[in-house]
Amino acid sequence: LVDRRGRDREQTAVYLDVSGSMDDYLPWLYSALRAEAARLSPEVHLFSNRVVSVRLAALAAGLRDSTGGTDLDCVLAHALARPVRRILVVTDGWVGTPRRDLVDRARRARLALSVLLTPGGMRQDLAPLAFRIEELPALHPVSRR
Repeated sequence: LVDRRGRDREQTAVYLDVSGSMDDYLPWLYSALRAEAARLSPEVHLFSNRVVSVRLAALAAGLRDSTGGTDLDCVLAHALARPVRRILVVTDGWVGTPRRDLVDRARRARLALSVLLTPGGMRQDLAPLAFRIEELPALHPVSRR
């Protein structure tokens, strides 16, 4: 969330993959995003094959609006239609190859796209567009005594 190029005053728009393959991670991610509220835009953009914007506070209720699949094109189109410069895409990476025209527009707009991948996530579709890709550590089951 902190821009390494020194533009830390800008808030980051978060696009969170809520497709079925993310189920195990969503409770953890929702909690982490709420904890970083000061650095984020007040809305989080949930995506699968479409983008649904929700208030950050709504994540406390576990809100999830998903079409099941995953598509990066809807994220790029949504971000390009707004006055955002920095976005964080949280996903397992299975987002499909983005449309060339959207990639070109994102580059011309100097959209700084960072990616936070789940462990072992696929980088291939995101690498040509992302300026930074980080991977989450593996989740460990919580011991219940």
